[in-house]
Amino acid sequence: MVNVSVPKGGGYIQLGASQMRRLAPMWRRIAHLDPARSVLPERAVLRKTSIEVRRIEKEYIRADVTYYDGLLSTKALDRLRRFCMESCVWHQEKSVGYVGSQLDDGFATPLLFQIAEELAQTLPQVFRRHKLRHAWAYKYDSELQEGIDAHADQAAVNVNFWITPDDDNLDKSSGGLVIFKAVAPPSWDFEAFNNRGSSKRIASLIRADGYRNTTVPYRQNRVVIFDSSLFHQTDRFRFRKRYTSRRINVTLLFGKRSDSHAAQQKQ
Repeated sequence: MVNVSVPKGGGYIQLGASQMRRLAPMWRRIAHLDPARSVLPERAVLRKTSIEVRRIEKEYIRADVTYYDGLLSTKALDRLRRFCMESCVWHQEKSVGYVGSQLDDGFATPLLFQIAEELAQTLPQVFRRHKLRHAWAYKYDSELQEGIDAHADQAAVNVNFWITPDDDNLDKSSGGLVIFKAVAPPSWDFEAFNNRGSSKRIASLIRADGYRNTTVPYRQNRVVIFDSSLFHQTDRFRFRKRYTSRRINVTLLFGKRSDSHAAQQKQ
């Protein structure tokens, strides 16, 4: 055991040298991994009526962005949330105050792949023949009030959904995602999106487009589906300051950016 004194109300803890030495052997190792098994033969992604499917697909085709509530079954949501709470897979420390977990960190669970497969089957006109290419999750420090800056992703379709309970969100009008209408240049690659020098150019492109956007407020089990070439950023947020209340989003990327509808329209 490593004894630490937790500040009243939460906050950061400064570990001493002896504590660091005792923790060192487990640094960046998966000390515990919840299995997060699939819920088969049950469905993880809730079924939609044919009318709902047509509405969602039509909206995506028209605007390159859509969202709806009730993505996962109760069992799938609870199982995924337990995995994110208990598994030691958060190996990416971000300087702005959030941690991440990628497929090669241990985020590759049977349940996650079931969700990706069933979602693609549910909305065939959105996902077409796009295959799952990458997935990750981010967990945010509640001391923050804003998350990831505007960026785009190397894929055709971006799926983003949230799993922290609504009661932990202290501002129901925010906490979600801002998807801008501005499109990343088709020639940009991963390095361009993540280059520090790109932030000013991204801001300039968004400004030139008049800051047009779709802002989706946070809701647990709400899924946002949009073209990955659209610039997007985390909306401002305010969550309860306890570990179990931290905002968690899961991202699935499908297809290649060369098949992005928004990028093709820009050419």
